[in-house]
Amino acid sequence: MSPLEQRWLQVAISAFACTVALVFSACGSGSGQSSPEGQRAPSATGEPSGEKSIEEFGSEAAGADRTAVLAGFDGYLTALAAKRYGAACRFLSRSVIDSLTELSGAGSHHPCGPLLDRLLSPTAPALARAEAGGAVTKVRVERDQGFVLYRAPGAALYEMPMVNEPGGWKAGLLTGSVLIPSPRMLGR
Repeated sequence: MSPLEQRWLQVAISAFACTVALVFSACGSGSGQSSPEGQRAPSATGEPSGEKSIEEFGSEAAGADRTAVLAGFDGYLTALAAKRYGAACRFLSRSVIDSLTELSGAGSHHPCGPLLDRLLSPTAPALARAEAGGAVTKVRVERDQGFVLYRAPGAALYEMPMVNEPGGWKAGLLTGSVLIPSPRMLGR
């Protein structure tokens, strides 16, 4: 395996680990107002979803709170879509930036922007453009954690974990995660 392939594998494993950690950290931390046991939360697509812990996480953000979360979400996707990686880094959570730095072996003195440019797939800007043009269906928050749920090409529903840090709400992953696959994705 080439050094570049090894690096991509490391990034993929780290992204997966971050997703799992964020999803499991959200489990059980809802408002306590969940549906009766055995029922699934209705998804934004109207289909039952197995991801009740995300779709019912915390409470629905409204007003200034919703605007603040979406400013971080939109800012990240817009900057990534335009290949303005330095600007995109301003909308990434500290834990994501620290993971990127650690995986790159560049040490803490290497700026995030060049790391993104080097580590992201060449298709990342096009995917970010498609996701930025999607429709937000829910913005769920509890204290300093949240999720933006949205529809975009490629899946029935995506989610992006968000973290409230100094300077505003930041993306908790490099890319949104598929919450509900599209029928095409499932081969139907």
